This record gives sequence, structure tokens and C-alpha cells, in this order.
Amino acid sequence: MVKGKWWQDLAWCSFLVGTALIYYWRYLGWFGAESSFGGTDFTNIFWPLHKFNIHEWQAGRIPLWNNSFSGGVPQIGNTEAAVFYPFGLIELILAGRGEPMTGIYTRLWLDTCVAGIGMYFLVRRLTGQRAAGALAGVAFSLSGLLLGYAADQLSYLEALAWFPLALFCLDRALHARRWVPLAWLSGWCAAPCFLGGYPQMWLILAAAAGVVTISAGAQPGAAGPWRRIGALAIMAISSLSLVTLQLIPAVEFFMNSDRSAPGLGGGYGWVQVLGLVFPGADGDLGMYVGLVALLLAAAALVTARRDLRVACWAVAGLVGLLAALGETTPVYGLVFSHLGFGLFRNQTRNVALLVLSLSVLSGFGLALLMRKVPFANLVGPVMVVVATANLLVVSWGNNWPQPTPFVPVAERYPRILAFLRADQQREPMRFAVDQKADLFSPHEAFAYGLETISGELNFRVKRSYDLIDTDAYWRQWQLFNIRYIVSRRDLKGDGIEEVVEVREGDLRLFRMLYPLPRAHVVWNVRVARDSEQAFRQTLDGSFDPGTDGVLEAELPRALTRPVDGAQQVEVRRLDPTETRIDVQIATEGLLILSQPNYPGWKAEVDGEPADLLRADYAFQGVLVPAGQHHVRVYYDPISFKIGLAITLGSLGVGTLILIRGLLASRR
Repeated sequence: MVKGKWWQDLAWCSFLVGTALIYYWRYLGWFGAESSFGGTDFTNIFWPLHKFNIHEWQAGRIPLWNNSFSGGVPQIGNTEAAVFYPFGLIELILAGRGEPMTGIYTRLWLDTCVAGIGMYFLVRRLTGQRAAGALAGVAFSLSGLLLGYAADQLSYLEALAWFPLALFCLDRALHARRWVPLAWLSGWCAAPCFLGGYPQMWLILAAAAGVVTISAGAQPGAAGPWRRIGALAIMAISSLSLVTLQLIPAVEFFMNSDRSAPGLGGGYGWVQVLGLVFPGADGDLGMYVGLVALLLAAAALVTARRDLRVACWAVAGLVGLLAALGETTPVYGLVFSHLGFGLFRNQTRNVALLVLSLSVLSGFGLALLMRKVPFANLVGPVMVVVATANLLVVSWGNNWPQPTPFVPVAERYPRILAFLRADQQREPMRFAVDQKADLFSPHEAFAYGLETISGELNFRVKRSYDLIDTDAYWRQWQLFNIRYIVSRRDLKGDGIEEVVEVREGDLRLFRMLYPLPRAHVVWNVRVARDSEQAFRQTLDGSFDPGTDGVLEAELPRALTRPVDGAQQVEVRRLDPTETRIDVQIATEGLLILSQPNYPGWKAEVDGEPADLLRADYAFQGVLVPAGQHHVRVYYDPISFKIGLAITLGSLGVGTLILIRGLLASRR
């Protein structure tokens, strides 16, 4: 039990909030122009994803599907989009300033505050010293990991920020008489890790929760093994059931993604381990928690033999280091690749467990020092201030160049952008980016009413990318309704010409002379026996996607092409989750839409349900009767509905459990 008045906790928490504010103030832009730090994943990927969320919420729609890049992807299933992350509300509130950059930086600051405050309460509880908690909070929230790599990869930061608070509630549950409400609350605190986070960090959270559960057995008044297992199970049930509205669509996306091959085992090299001591030796400051925290963590190891908690966190740190080394050691192939880590491409991110462990151990080290030296009440705060100064100075420029006025990548090429926007108003189309995103970020497309097949995500719709990843570029561009290609290379050739008047420096725009429309009708249909044959037939040189279609199931009756082949097809509405098309044809035909045939998409013809067929390997097809008809194709995923129902049920059950626990504690 920590003695003292509540204002001491408030003072230390204010200190942690203030230090984070010092770091982020230059970017927040609350009272001035919005700023950025240049073209990185933060601006090229996360800014557009978050802006899309804001756009959809403001339009009165849940951000379920993003049709603007990669040919169309499930926004709700993309964990990097963090559709339901709690601090997303801050972005929505601050969006009135224009671009959402101020809201995103405010969100970063709040995440850092949560990380620091959560670690403060966790280590204060474990050590009985407020200064120890504050130092651990500084070591974690201002570490090179959270302020550098994790901040650039926003989903990584938001998966880590809530760890300490969840572990604090779990530890309390393991020592409380009325433990069920606290165990349930720990799950609620862990839920944002799933809502905003990178899935690889979920493995780290599970490991950290295991450390707290095991080490609690050595403390006075701790629960027995079965109750500890029960608390851990309740935490898991509470958190997972609360986030099923996003988790189930994410699993569905994974099952329909191109992530079929094992991840890479690449990690840090042995020399990079020097990054623990020398900032930047690891390449990204990912290991650095500061010299003060590192020395105190080493000092804590002196007590490892008689304190199971220190021993457990030391082992966790070693496990985190080995996991971050990846295939540098044989341990990865023998152990980690079989525990889920092999699903992810970058093993260096596992260093999060090492940083978490070192932060906790640094608190134990300071608590030990304060017991050994005179003037302990002075030594503790001084060490916290020194550690803070160390981390702020070292991390000040970590992945964070000086702020500059924020200009989206696309707006750096105004002539090309204006031309594409004007042409999109004439008829729906997509464009392709021939090279890297930094020449024309594909994720920004939606902000200007544009769509592209280019994009960068950890998961991609498999069938779409089977086609995109081929070398049959002309066929690829036909199928995906590509009308323009942005490139620095000269792509002129048969069927492709340059739009010379919009050339900007070495960036050029090329036009396809014979593009296919977003939707058209065909009467010649080939039936493939399986997906592999459908893929081959779609890319076959004798196949003409303008007049032919490939299906993977027999039609109920043969189609007859009209003598003149005439068709009138007009896309009347094109929203992310809905497409409306007017069709007039003389005989029944197959309407093919250049949109991914993905679970959750449904079709109607004249308001009546219709079968949505898989056409041309990856796209949507609808049988349309002769005459004039209205076709509606819309995204209404059952995965989200099931997840939402479970989430609401979990929220109701959890609220009752917490209210009952609160009332019982007052008796």
C-alpha cells in the first residue's frame, strides 16, 4: 500500500503529461498552422486512413469500406485504420480546423500520456514508491521506441500505449477480494490495444500479462493459481469481446488477404544491441530507454534471486530481446516462429517487450536505490528529472525533423491533380502510381475524389493483388478501370499516350487510349472449374474483358448477345459502400463491375435481392434481365453485424459487473 495524499499522484501524473506536451508542442498546431515532419509512413499511410475515417463519420457513414486505394479494401478490417479507437473522437472534434493533422498529433500526445501514467501506477504499485513509478513512466513513454518508430507507425504506438494501465488493473485484480470487476476492467483497458494496434503487439501484451500473473504469486495476499488463471481468462474475454466489432472483420480480412506465406524472420543484428547504450546504434533508437533507466534496471537485477517479480520481468526482457533479434539466433526458428511471430514480417518490433521490461525494472532499481541512500525523498525526483532530460534530448529528433507546413503529397503536383479530378467528374475511373508513394501518395486519393489500385498495407485483398502483382500490366489496367498512370518513366507505346500539358518536372501523366468503364455488360461467358483456371483465363491473351467474362459457376441459362451489342450503362452513384447503376439492354446480360468481390458485398436489381457473382477472377458480376433496370451493389458485412452485437452485449455485461463491484465495495 502506497502511503501519501492523492495530490502527490496528481503531481507526478501532471509531470508526465507536461513532459509529453513539451515534446509534441511543436507539432500540435492548436493555435497556428498545421505542421508535419515530411514524407513518412505517418503522412503517406496513417494521415490518409484517419482522414478517410473522419470523412465517413461526417457523412453519416461507418467507415466500413475504402474504395480509394488498392482497388478497394475493407477499412473496418484494416487494423491500421483504427476505426473505433477511442481517441479517434479527438480527431473528429478537431477536424473543423481543416486537415486532421492537428487531431492526429493531439492523439499521439494523449497516447503518450496514457503510456506514461499507466506505467506510473503499475510500478508505483509494484515498488511502493511514487518516484519509481514516475521514472518508469518516463522511461516507457519517452523511450526511443514510442517517440520514434512507434510514433511514425501510429498503430504500433496505440497498441503499446494502454499496456501498462491494463497490467496495473490486472495486478490489482490478483490481490483483491472482489477481483472479478477489476479483472474485467483490465480487459477494458487492454481493448484499445486491439482497436488501434498492430496485431504483432497483441502477442507482446499476452506475454506481459503472463508475467504479471506469474509474478503475483510471490506477493503477500496474492491469489492462488486457479484464481490467477481465472483473472487472466476474464481479462482476455473482456477485452476480446469488447472489440469484436473490429476484430471479426479483421480476421475476415486476414483470411481473404495475400498474407499466405510465412512472415520474415529478419530482426536486429548483434551489433545493433549496442543501441541499448548508444542511441541510434540499433538504427532507430528502438531499444533506447535512457542511460539512467538502463543503469537502474541493471541495479534491480541484484534482487532477482529473492524477488520473483524482478526475475520474471528480467526473463521477459531477455525474451523480448531474443524475439527482436529474429533469425540472428536459432531461438527464432525453434520457438518464436511457432508462437505466431512468424505471421509478421518485421521481428524488430518485438523489442517492445524488452522496452516494457526495462521500464518496469528501472522502477525497481530506483526503489532499491532510495532504500540504500540518505535523502531518498530528494534522490528519487532528481533521478526522474535527469532521466527525463536524457530522453528528451536524445529523442528530440528521432524520426521527427523540424516541423514544416503540412502539404499533402498529391498537392505538390497541382496540374496533374487538377486534371485527374476534372476527368473523374466526367466518368468514374482509377489511376495507377507506377513507382513509390512519395511521388504521388495513393492513400491520399480519396481526399480529392479519386481512386487508385496502388497502395501500401500489411494486408491486401488476395484476389485483387493476384492480378495487380502480375506483369500483365495492360490487362491489369483494363480490369481495374485504369485510365491514367502517374510515372517518372516514359510509358508511351501502343495504346498509351502522355498528357504533355500537365507534366510537372520529371513527373508525367499517361493516358490509356482504350480503357474499360467502371461497369459494362458482356454476353460471352467462360466458366472456369476453379479459381486457378479463372485466374489463367482472365489473363489469357485470347480473352477480351470488354466483351467476355469469366465465371466460376454455371449460369442458369445461356446468354444471347443482341445483334448490335448495344448497351447503356451509367454509374449514378459511387460511394465507398454503395454503387448504383442504371442499365438498359435488349437481352439478358452479365453486368461486370470493377470492384472487388469480397465477403459482405450484396446486390439488388430493381430493389430485389440478386446473386452477386465472382467475375473475371476478382470482380463483381450481376445478371441483369432485358430492359431498363436499376442495379444497386452495397457493402453490408455480416462479420461487422455479429461483432457489433457481441460488443454491445459485452459492454452491457461489463457495465453491470463494474456497477455491482462498485456498490459492493461501498458496503
